[in-house]
Amino acid sequence: MKADYEDLLAATPSRMKEKEEKSQAKQEVKEQAKKEKRAAKQAKQENKDKQGAPAESDVVRRKMVALLEEVREKTEKRNVYTNLAWTPPNGNTYLQENIPFANLALDMFCKTAVPAQAASAEAAPTAAPAADDDTDKLSEPKPSLLQETRRQGKRAWNIPAAVEKGFEIPICVSDLFAIPGCGNYRRLAMDAVVNATWLAFHWAKEEENDDAVSALKALILDWPMDFVFIAGNTPEELEENMFKWATNHTARAERLRDFVGLESANIMRMVAAAGEFVKSKLISGKKANADIVHAWLVENVRWGTFHCPEVGTVKRHMSNWAVIEKNGRALGLIEAAVQRWGRGNLLDWPSKLAVIVSKTDAATLSYVIEALYCLMWRKNVADPYALSALKLAIPELLWLRTYVKAMLRQYPLLTSGGADNATLSLVRRFIDSPLAFFMKTESLADRDPTWLQSLPNEALKLFMKHVLDLSQGLYQLEIKGALSGIAADKYSTATFNNGDRVKQRFLEQFAIAYESLLGTLKLAPKDEVPAPEDVLALAESAGAQKQESQAEKKKKDSKKADVPAFTQECEAHCRRELDSRIVTLLMSGSHVEINADVTSTRLYQNMTDEARSMGFYDAKNAKLVRVYEGEGEAFPTSCSKSRFSHRGVSNAPF
Repeated sequence: MKADYEDLLAATPSRMKEKEEKSQAKQEVKEQAKKEKRAAKQAKQENKDKQGAPAESDVVRRKMVALLEEVREKTEKRNVYTNLAWTPPNGNTYLQENIPFANLALDMFCKTAVPAQAASAEAAPTAAPAADDDTDKLSEPKPSLLQETRRQGKRAWNIPAAVEKGFEIPICVSDLFAIPGCGNYRRLAMDAVVNATWLAFHWAKEEENDDAVSALKALILDWPMDFVFIAGNTPEELEENMFKWATNHTARAERLRDFVGLESANIMRMVAAAGEFVKSKLISGKKANADIVHAWLVENVRWGTFHCPEVGTVKRHMSNWAVIEKNGRALGLIEAAVQRWGRGNLLDWPSKLAVIVSKTDAATLSYVIEALYCLMWRKNVADPYALSALKLAIPELLWLRTYVKAMLRQYPLLTSGGADNATLSLVRRFIDSPLAFFMKTESLADRDPTWLQSLPNEALKLFMKHVLDLSQGLYQLEIKGALSGIAADKYSTATFNNGDRVKQRFLEQFAIAYESLLGTLKLAPKDEVPAPEDVLALAESAGAQKQESQAEKKKKDSKKADVPAFTQECEAHCRRELDSRIVTLLMSGSHVEINADVTSTRLYQNMTDEARSMGFYDAKNAKLVRVYEGEGEAFPTSCSKSRFSHRGVSNAPF
């Protein structure tokens, strides 16, 4: 092996040699007289080779001089095809000093799919369990790819004709005027590639495979290198700068993998496209099965040691893609998850995608994926569920959707009345899209902290806050209790609403607010035309109340039955009156005097077109006066009776 290395070290790189031979051929045509001079130089070089001194040829020297000139100008020179033996096989950098490289040698120069198929064959059980034994059958541990190739004796060589893109060796140039000696080129990274190449060369020599040895020699004599200038005034500074460059080189490779590697959506597209190619070649024209597609992928794609998919994985990709392809929203979120969290997130695992697809349908797939995406965002965790936990989490998400839909059917005025059409349309969108609701209420960049409080009625506010609590996982125990029911009670809203926390936090206040909303819509002014769905809901509720009142008349006094209706009518009248005006607190006086006082104030004088607002008194939420029982008079809640005994209240506009 040492003799082979020394021979290769003394050899001129093949690409340099070819260029030089072409140049010499042209010169022979033009200048026949220079033949003798070139022959003399060649004889002199052969004499040096016989003496065992591996000196640089003039071709190499001229090339290196030109290279250093370009490095001085641009600080680097890429894709220079040289001799891999010029960098020592054992001169590894600090980051890859003791790195294993046997699998990389198989990955680069052997057919990894052939032994992988043999290794993936199902092994026979070690011992047959008893007939009444419930334990799982034990199988023989599968050998690794390296062990399988060693057992076979001969390797299935697959040496490329040229070095693959991305396997360039970075070389450190610390002196811009000194040409390093052949065999002393100092690497910055990619040590494992150099080590793996020489290991493969050793394997080929052991097998006495002349074809493999010849092919590897051709690669070694035509290996691309990148020459990079690394500055440093002291040896310590030079080492530090070399380490920085090597670390960034490693991080760059990993960054690239996150975005252009075999992420879930990308490999699903590959499998689907391979299926279409196979289908076009089948005589029957039927859809290709997973076995045929897998065979096509193994034959035509260089997967390497670890990335060749098994038949089961190909089958999962095909079934997942058949569903996800039709749902653009779900596919967009799968790709967005890679952009946000990188590889290995929850939506990047084929097995987990298969669980999501199997437990949803076309109507619920995007809802579940949006809910999982929000959960990952809320927890700042790329993969919050193991496979077994995900199987339990998806039914909970589907139950949340079913529960919210049931509540809307039970209380239809939440999305059909009590607010303008734009607000109701937005509410319906948020209920159907967990991600849109998350962006509006929780996302730090896009949330609107006042949106929930700005909803037009109290019932809708309470309900949307309840939906937010549900999405944040506040009622996990109650949800599991609701799911633990059987038959018709499993997805019942009553099973959930009867919980103590739900009653105290939501249902009791919501029931009162919804009754108030119902009374407000009943007593709406005649000039306000309600929507058709509002009319239907009011008719249904009126009919139900009519039946209840007929039953109550037999048991209760008619006078007591009219009190709630009269109370609701008064509340609705007061609410409409308060909503239609602004209350102004002043000393006393008529409308003319009040208007004069307001317009003469400094605040009013400083108002401009850009700032017209003076101030507000929120008559709907603030308590102006309080009536004490037994007195029959109204007193301010925050001031004494005597202080405001001669002051008036005006609701005149100004």
